[in-house]
Amino acid sequence: MPFVYRYSKKTDCGLEYVYVGRTLNLKSRHNSHLANDRWCNEELQLDYMETPSNQEADALETYFIGKYLSEGYELKNTNKTWEGFSETKFMKVSENWKTFEAPTTQNKTSPMNFKKFMKKYSGEDEPIGDLADDMYRDPNFPKSSKFEDNYRYLRFNASADSYVLDAFWDAWQEYDLYKMAFERAINRR
Repeated sequence: MPFVYRYSKKTDCGLEYVYVGRTLNLKSRHNSHLANDRWCNEELQLDYMETPSNQEADALETYFIGKYLSEGYELKNTNKTWEGFSETKFMKVSENWKTFEAPTTQNKTSPMNFKKFMKKYSGEDEPIGDLADDMYRDPNFPKSSKFEDNYRYLRFNASADSYVLDAFWDAWQEYDLYKMAFERAINRR
């Protein structure tokens, strides 16, 4: 399901909006911002709304950029039209924002292992979800944070095919982003 999200920070004058975006995977996108974007930090509040389609997410992203970030921010997608969406519909947008609760690192000194990290993908009807389900069905799957341990097990013990190894590679990139964000959070304490 697509999401529209916004980052904000509290100021003496209320909330100041910093960024508006859209994504299919909110956790992954948040970790990516934390790891790669200087403006993003854990003091910012992340709010999100689920949307029924990519088309609506695109339209709402543009609408909220105009609403929250219009000063000094060049609107993208202004030349696009979205069938079924009009300014009147935007005026009636119900802003049911939910606050994203990121996992805390308060009492942890090391990131969760890869198998534990994959649990959140279990049950998803995508290759990464299939991989997570297989990992949890296999009692011998390593509880390691090392790429080599997990890759070797999949390749040689589980005889994984290229489909599974591709899903593993994609999942490992997400896991790397999580570990980088975790390390940044630990170093800020």
